[in-house]
Amino acid sequence: KRFPFYDLARGSDVSLVIATGEQRIYANLLLTIGVIPPPIE
Repeated sequence: KRFPFYDLARGSDVSLVIATGEQRIYANLLLTIGVIPPPIE
């Protein structure tokens, strides 16, 4: 599952990348900023 994360992190719509010295195996996080409209009923 590491490579799909890398593909998303290299996307053209990525605005900010923070690289740390964190050594945890599962320390990857993607935040999506935007508006999600409520479902239409």
